[in-house]
Amino acid sequence: NEMGVQPPYDYKRKSGLNYDCGFRSKDHAQWCPESVMRILKNEMYTGKMVQGKRRKINYKVRKSVMIDKDSWMCVDGTHDPIIPKEKFDAVQELLSRDTRIAPSNETVYSLCGYIKCGNCGQNMIRRSVTRGRSKYFYYHCSTYKTKGDCSSHIVNCQKIELAVLDAIQRQICLLDKIEEIIKLSEEQPGEQIAVQTLNRQMEKLMKDIEYYGCLKAKLYKDWVDGVVSKSDYLDLNGRFERSRKSVEETYNKLNEKKKQILSGRIRFQPWVEQLKSFRNITELTRAAVVALLDKVVVYDSSHIEISFLFQDEMHELMKYTNVQVLENGGAG
Repeated sequence: NEMGVQPPYDYKRKSGLNYDCGFRSKDHAQWCPESVMRILKNEMYTGKMVQGKRRKINYKVRKSVMIDKDSWMCVDGTHDPIIPKEKFDAVQELLSRDTRIAPSNETVYSLCGYIKCGNCGQNMIRRSVTRGRSKYFYYHCSTYKTKGDCSSHIVNCQKIELAVLDAIQRQICLLDKIEEIIKLSEEQPGEQIAVQTLNRQMEKLMKDIEYYGCLKAKLYKDWVDGVVSKSDYLDLNGRFERSRKSVEETYNKLNEKKKQILSGRIRFQPWVEQLKSFRNITELTRAAVVALLDKVVVYDSSHIEISFLFQDEMHELMKYTNVQVLENGGAG
């Protein structure tokens, strides 16, 4: 709105279309969160035709109902894409994260939605405590906060942000080595590297799916035995189920990507340029976290695991290159 970009209503009217809707409350239409969200989730921008989202109850009435997404009719490549599929998928992954904006802020904190408890796998919550004139910020387990079966795993915000920044800077220091390895592997089939990487990621995700299934089963037993109340059971069970579904969606996306690679529709794309763009990073930003990180798992204040989006590709590339060098009689 501040940039003066025409919202869909004004754009269609000024393009000569006889268009009206019930969302306009002023003389000039305004952008609203719902409009932006519809655009962010619309796969047609990626070149995919999506039809059959709604269906009439019967021919006698005009009322229609939404159809399950699994039953939609989708066809790839029906028109030129406006948004790259990779960017669209990145946005969907970001939308699936549980994030909230603090009352005093206009944007989320840099690590919001990325810090997980090493015990139960749930999000860590950012909290503050005032001591005298000083205010301290820390993360602790959301399950523990709701009196669930977990410990606090409390960790200082500044400490974890510095640890993540240091990890990013260490990865950037490896850029020269990474580029050298990629040059060595230019003649190697990138698809094979990508498929091996996807297989490893999918195996890990399958273990996560089984893990959340075990958590749900244990929680149900605790409820039956009277260890947890019904309200706590419903709350925690809902969280575990949402986490399980999120992992399943990621698994299905990777499986689809694997099929596309094997069918020759897409080729393995290096991720080095993304890392290069943060070569001079000196402070942790939300942009760097979203572009580079998968998750940060906290076990305790001295045991933090930082996972990068590209680390599987890096390990697989280095492993594959070393194997090729040894097979060709060189030194690894």
